[in-house]
Amino acid sequence: MLFICGMAILLGVIVYLLLVKIGLAIQVVSGIILISSAPQVIPKLIYKMNKAELVTVEEDTQLFAIVEEHPERAGLSKVT
Repeated sequence: MLFICGMAILLGVIVYLLLVKIGLAIQVVSGIILISSAPQVIPKLIYKMNKAELVTVEEDTQLFAIVEEHPERAGLSKVT
């Protein structure tokens, strides 16, 4: 979220320097769109950047067994 806010501030400064009044209106609208879409975009972007793939239980049962076992051993709540 800090990254998104930093981008919005930087965009605001650039637009202000270039377009002044109309630029501020454009920046506010684009900032609202950017912040409202951030929760959906950021995880997908991180997956794509790291070339990650979703793993199902059938593909790697040992991994899921470890993920379920460790919180129990540590006395934490289960991962859902």
